[in-house]
Amino acid sequence: MNLIYSEPTSTPTIIASQKISFSAMVPNQVFSLLNSPQGIKQLENIKNLLIGGSGISNELEDKLLNIPSISCWHSYGMTETITHIALRRLSSDEGTKYFSPLNGIDIRTNSNSQLIIDAPAIGVKNLITNDVVKLIKDNSFLIIGRIDNVIISGGIKLHPETIELKINRLIPNNFFIGGVPDSILGEKLILFIEENPDNDEHIDLLKNKINENLLKFEMPKKIIYLKAFSRTKNGKLKRNTMIFNYIKYVM
Repeated sequence: MNLIYSEPTSTPTIIASQKISFSAMVPNQVFSLLNSPQGIKQLENIKNLLIGGSGISNELEDKLLNIPSISCWHSYGMTETITHIALRRLSSDEGTKYFSPLNGIDIRTNSNSQLIIDAPAIGVKNLITNDVVKLIKDNSFLIIGRIDNVIISGGIKLHPETIELKINRLIPNNFFIGGVPDSILGEKLILFIEENPDNDEHIDLLKNKINENLLKFEMPKKIIYLKAFSRTKNGKLKRNTMIFNYIKYVM
């Protein structure tokens, strides 16, 4: 094959006239390229674009779906599986919200709905993941959230990732849902947003919008604004660190 490589960067550069059969990127690289006509042209020259490393936001998916000439696949995998073990095609078809395992990959769930993976060809057997999923009859699956992120509030199990998807389009800034101790509910939901609010009216307007999209028990009890989120070296949010720091501050 003709292998084309470049230094790791959030804004990869591809020669505009060069046709690429296959390329792999992380979401923030794709998002960056979509912000310019030249970047979009580069993405259109990729026959198959594999996006992995983290989840894809509704905003990014919408941007990609608005440019049908870009052919994208979202991958699912982890360090233990060496590479991805399932794919989903990004398209307007609602069915493509589900990941389909590759050939030779067997999946199932345990009593907690955690995904279990068997991939004999790469020596993976009975790998219990932290991902809570919904299995479909054709052996595809929908990711509900991480079991270590589950919040139990008033006896109800809540997956913050599911709630975040419902309000993703309402909040332009980075945000996440976290759970903090509560004397009545056990845990209560907090919405953390990476920005400085303009005023109280802005906060009230946001609360009203969120209320229209969430069930009563999914509503955050409080909105906390932080100037900057804590992240790992590869850009993933340190949810637990920020929640712990908040708890220390208010207790």
